[in-house]
Amino acid sequence: MLLVFRWLPVRWRTPRLCLWLLSHGPLPIDPCLPPLAWAQRCVQRGDAVIRRRGRRATEPGDLQARSVYGSAVALGYYDLADVASPRTLQPVADSTWTREQLERLRQIGVGHGAALREYAGDYFYD
Repeated sequence: MLLVFRWLPVRWRTPRLCLWLLSHGPLPIDPCLPPLAWAQRCVQRGDAVIRRRGRRATEPGDLQARSVYGSAVALGYYDLADVASPRTLQPVADSTWTREQLERLRQIGVGHGAALREYAGDYFYD
């Protein structure tokens, strides 16, 4: 999945492509690892997708996007998405991410965390 970025021109490495890759990629489920490791791998994969998108070494918007996705996976995994106050995500200065894209990234992360929690229940509690 991440090899796609190697061959794409920089102008095509957009937040929209990151959202598509994250929403259509498989979840990192390995029955030999504990469920928390699944969530950690999911966050690492999201970090890698967003980091490889950047044109520079670190872009402020990409740092914000990585933080949004990682915290959303944790909220979904621990079933705290409804408890956490849904604040409007404002992009940082010089960001290529829009507010709508950050909200979508948060939804994807919460969904991934919730799916991992459900799979953990199926693997370890049946």
